[in-house]
Amino acid sequence: MKARAKHWLKATGLAMLLLGAGAVVAPSTAQAQAFERDWKVSVHTGRASLDRYTLGGGTWNSVTDDSGTIYGGSVSYFFHPNFSVRGTYERGSDFSTVNSCPDNGTCPAILITERGDVRHTAIALVPEVSLTDNIDIFSSLGYGMTRKSAGPTLDNYSDNDFVYGAGIGYRLDRRFYVSGEYQRSGSDYDVFRIAFSIRF
Repeated sequence: MKARAKHWLKATGLAMLLLGAGAVVAPSTAQAQAFERDWKVSVHTGRASLDRYTLGGGTWNSVTDDSGTIYGGSVSYFFHPNFSVRGTYERGSDFSTVNSCPDNGTCPAILITERGDVRHTAIALVPEVSLTDNIDIFSSLGYGMTRKSAGPTLDNYSDNDFVYGAGIGYRLDRRFYVSGEYQRSGSDYDVFRIAFSIRF
């Protein structure tokens, strides 16, 4: 609980810092154009990791690291040239699981090599600051749901938690945009995304 509160405070501080910076930076021509186009639609791919503590039949426990490639998309609505709300959905199939021995637990007698599907949905506030007419930095802060199907050795995974992250974007022209972003959900789900976006 303390760790989640610490993450929440860090993410809130980052978001407020970017919002404050956005308020004192004069909007550029590119910002004004982006604001005229109130919506942004994105598609993305990336790499995600789901780390969790697992109990196995009451006789052993383990730390499992599930990782795989994700694909997804998002829709953003701009309330201001430097502020939007974004809904995101992504999915990864065939996530592989590798287990390890926890520091203060009982090591499993078997090696877990299962595979499963991961789905992640989130809604977040996204403040951003333009460094130049073409380059933006942004953060995200919101709430998300993460689900993973598993079995037969591991149980299905389900968690709802705060999401937070940061990224950098580059405007290819007046409408097209590429970005890289790292985002974390609670203490379990991490993802790095590369996105291609269209503003309109």
